Amino acid sequence: MEELDVFSLTTQAAFQGYVESLESKEDALSETAFAAVYLVEDDPFRQQQRTEALREHAKELGIPAKTFEEHRKAFHRGLEQFRRKGKQEREATDSPAWLFQGRVIEADFCDAFRQKYGDMACWGGVFYDENGLVERDKLLQRITQELSPYVTTRLAQKAKDLLAALRSFCYQEAPQADPTKIHVQGGCVTAQDNSRQGVLVPSGDRPGPAELAGETGKLRRACAGRASASAPKATAPQWVFHADRSITQNRLDVEYDPAAQPPAVFLDYVNALLEPEDVLTLQEFLGYCCIPTTKAQKMLFLIGSGGEGKSVLTQVLKGVFGASMTSGSLHDLERNRFTLANLEGKLLFLDEDMGVSATKESQVQKRLVTANAPLSIERKGKQAVQAMLTCRLMAFGNVPFSTLYDHSEGAFRRRIILTTKPKQEGRRDDRDLPDKILQGKSGVFNWMLEGLSRLTSNGWEFTISQRARENLEETKQESFNLLGFLADENAVRLGDLSRKITGVDLYDAYTAWCYANGEKPVSRKSVTSYLKQEQQRLGIQASNHVPDSQGGKVRGFAGIEILDRRFLVRGSIRYDRPFSPVEVSQNAP
Repeated sequence: MEELDVFSLTTQAAFQGYVESLESKEDALSETAFAAVYLVEDDPFRQQQRTEALREHAKELGIPAKTFEEHRKAFHRGLEQFRRKGKQEREATDSPAWLFQGRVIEADFCDAFRQKYGDMACWGGVFYDENGLVERDKLLQRITQELSPYVTTRLAQKAKDLLAALRSFCYQEAPQADPTKIHVQGGCVTAQDNSRQGVLVPSGDRPGPAELAGETGKLRRACAGRASASAPKATAPQWVFHADRSITQNRLDVEYDPAAQPPAVFLDYVNALLEPEDVLTLQEFLGYCCIPTTKAQKMLFLIGSGGEGKSVLTQVLKGVFGASMTSGSLHDLERNRFTLANLEGKLLFLDEDMGVSATKESQVQKRLVTANAPLSIERKGKQAVQAMLTCRLMAFGNVPFSTLYDHSEGAFRRRIILTTKPKQEGRRDDRDLPDKILQGKSGVFNWMLEGLSRLTSNGWEFTISQRARENLEETKQESFNLLGFLADENAVRLGDLSRKITGVDLYDAYTAWCYANGEKPVSRKSVTSYLKQEQQRLGIQASNHVPDSQGGKVRGFAGIEILDRRFLVRGSIRYDRPFSPVEVSQNAP
């Protein structure tokens, strides 16, 4: 039979064709036939398939099963002897220091591994190096590559065992976040004020309304890092680059270049996306996301009807923040207890397409935005641990985030809501726009730094436009219609403590107002709880001594007066169910 390259028999069909071409007993029992089984395939299952196919053909050629098995075992023994000899020769000539008599010395391996791939730290069971997070699968792949020339059995399990040893070898206490450093490629950037260390204060006055409403060139000057009118004038910050390659939990995927050209393409994009006043807010928030702190205690929503170009900003942020940013769903922060673990060591959490359904609570969201104390995070199969999270929250969607039960001022004051400009008629989308912007991402990063400087010089207070304030107020009333009822000057007057109303009458009036305005009333408990919680701000007082229509004293409020007599429903209507619009009109005084 002519010479055959057995390594060409990579598929089962090719091997089957080769077997069927064997015409003699000598060919079926040759080393070439067994090499096609054991040298071409490493998978034991496929080796077994090929062995059975060869055995069946040998049987057809009249070869006894015992004879076939003797030849197969003889070839297999020879192959193993050849492999052991080769391994011994490699160990004798090029054996690594961590291998001794075929055994891996774990401590020596971990030391050699860190010397080759760079120093690492293990914080909270997660590996980090000078570039930030190191994925577990990436480490396993590297360990497997190091072991494979010297380990021939149970390779995957030994790699996992060495990863566990490396975890213990690299263990360190989690570091405190340093908000004075921004880790970039090749080092870190710091900035210090002349009088207060660690505070970034730019120079110049805040742009006025005329400048803000100007052309694109004026917008660029307005966005160039000028402080608000209330900010103290100071010398422009001296950004200093340090060639610091220390291990960090977050490193931006951008190089600091103080001489980088202004990001003209990016500025044109944000100018088309947002109003000039809101561009300032976005600039400050993105700069705020560059440092590990939650001192400003805000999250940002970017709301539009669709097609405005929010996804372009998503790609730009991923290009700048790299592994220091993670994506997910805001709703999962409340519903999935494992989601928080993904935020450890991250600077930004982005919900690219926020859902429209409301969540039951926003407790986790509020704690993340403030992050004054460590939070409990849990990974699957591991015990929960405490971690200090400094990840900022940002979301894009068509409607603002809402909750079913948490309607407190604390839940709303943490939110900044920016609305996009409508998409221009006839505008053609540039599919390559994110790539064009990221070609100058050092300039985009400098633009973010200017926003950070302005934010810190303003005492961590964001530049909030009147439009953004109205967005927030509108969101409050849409998500909690009690606020709309209290804000209706034709229906309710607040602040006169001589006016009193029982809790029952107040809720009946609120319910009647809801049906008259096509709204669904919230529960009596939610109304009472909110009014008691916000009574000082609203200028009202909760009381247990409000006179009712029967001459008794019941619970109610002082400082609330119902002006619209249609909502003062009395008489035979039951108070244990909502009122219909017909009942409202029939029972109005």
